[in-house]
Amino acid sequence: MSENAKYFCFYIPILAIVWPWFFQKEQLGIFNMDGRHHPFLTLFIAVLGTSAEMERKNIKYRLNSGKEKYIAEGGKVGRKKGYTKSDEKLQEEYAGVIKQLRKGHPTRMIAKSEGVGVSTVQRMKKKFVDVA
Repeated sequence: MSENAKYFCFYIPILAIVWPWFFQKEQLGIFNMDGRHHPFLTLFIAVLGTSAEMERKNIKYRLNSGKEKYIAEGGKVGRKKGYTKSDEKLQEEYAGVIKQLRKGHPTRMIAKSEGVGVSTVQRMKKKFVDVA
C-alpha cells in the first residue's frame, strides 16, 4: 500500500462523518435505503481523491514547465527594478517612525501618530532598529 493510500484510508472514516450525508448533485447517499453503509461511496471517494491528486500534479507540472519555457526564452521572473525603494528613501520617508521606534514607543501608537499602518512600523523596526 502506498504512503498516500495509507493516509487516504485513514481519512475515509473522517470524511464519512464530516461530509454531508447526501450528495445532492450526484444523487448519492452514504447509506442505503435500509440504513446500512453504502460500499460504493468509499470506493467513489477514493477514486475522486486519487484523481484530484493526479490532476494537482498535472497542474503543477504544466505551471512549472510553462515558467521554465518563459525563462528559457529570456523572460524575467520577479519584481521589476525600481519598484522597491532604497534604504535611504525609506529612512527619509519614515524618519519620524524610525525616531519614535528608537525612543521605544509602542508600535500602534507610532502608527496612529504618524498616519501609517502597523505593518509599516513593524517593517521599519525590523529593517532599521532591530539590526544586530
